[in-house]
Amino acid sequence: MKAMEVLSALTDVRDAYVLDSALPPVREAPPAPPRRWRRGKDGSLGRVFSDGWVVAAVCMLVALGTLGGMIYLGQNPPTPPISTESPTILPPESGDHPDTEGLVTESLTFISHGDGTCSVKASGAFGSDPEDSRLVIPAASPDGDRVTAIADYGFIWQKGMKSVTLPDTLETIGQWAFAECESLESVELPASLKSIGTAAFLECTALEELILPEGLTALGDSAFSTCTSLARVALPSTLKSIPQWAFYNCAALEELTLPEGVETIGYSAFYGCTSVTSLSLPASLTTLSKGAFAACGRLLSVTCREGLTTVESLAFDGCGSLASVTLPATLETLAPDAFRDCTSLRTAVFTGTRSRWRALIGDTSPLPTGCNTHCADGVVKH
Repeated sequence: MKAMEVLSALTDVRDAYVLDSALPPVREAPPAPPRRWRRGKDGSLGRVFSDGWVVAAVCMLVALGTLGGMIYLGQNPPTPPISTESPTILPPESGDHPDTEGLVTESLTFISHGDGTCSVKASGAFGSDPEDSRLVIPAASPDGDRVTAIADYGFIWQKGMKSVTLPDTLETIGQWAFAECESLESVELPASLKSIGTAAFLECTALEELILPEGLTALGDSAFSTCTSLARVALPSTLKSIPQWAFYNCAALEELTLPEGVETIGYSAFYGCTSVTSLSLPASLTTLSKGAFAACGRLLSVTCREGLTTVESLAFDGCGSLASVTLPATLETLAPDAFRDCTSLRTAVFTGTRSRWRALIGDTSPLPTGCNTHCADGVVKH
């Protein structure tokens, strides 16, 4: 057990490092930092590790974490929480935002798009006014341009901000826009919102409730990853795909509404949501990707409706409390390790026939020994 705990801890270190450092930086690498020195106990000068040694040490931890993940999960280590399918840039290395010309007010900078619209971000003086902690973004700039976007990195690392009210003209929240705003408790998202970028609210650890409006069609990877206080989420029917790592490690998440319209749940989208106790998946859902609900330790029951065709590897891996699952006859692919380490699973319902079930699972049962599958024409014991 201690070995498992150590491997789990190392994996957590690896995951935390990946969240912050998975992608190449935007800017060119800075010059090599100078070596640092300090006086030893004997009064002599002893060289402290240079930054190169620090990086080497971190890489060693990541390597150990990856090894732990391979031993524990029996698979290749998880892919980074940011998609490699499209180019994405990391936030700036300093607390400053990227330099962009725009109209600057005391707390906000407005960047005109040249078509009567603009985006907005924090100015260099943001946070000096106590009212900035309860941010209300206006619908228009002082020049009259409609505010349609929160700029990439717009309010990243604004640790004193507690709430945000967005205008009903807003259509886009850029990548990393509110990432690591650790005091942010509430966000009012307008009905006009169409897209939320990569890691837009990553590690907003005080955020408790989230209602994504109807009309939202695009959600970026890791958009709400590690929002550890997030307890309630309502998703719109206009969102067809929940991307990878979207709600990764949202450990407080209890109420999860997945409406008709959602077709795909991505890689590790709800990994580590340890407070979810039941799932009723919509009939529109066709694909549960690898690790979609892995490590949801309190999940007791899952209902998958007719229409689901694919359940990928480790989709429910490590859901140790899962006792019952309903699977539809429309299934075409059920990975043999989809329910690995679901040690409490004793009852499965398959809406097709026994012959259809046996054809689906082949020679390797995806269910643990002792689990019975109740088919339309009888029971299959495992």
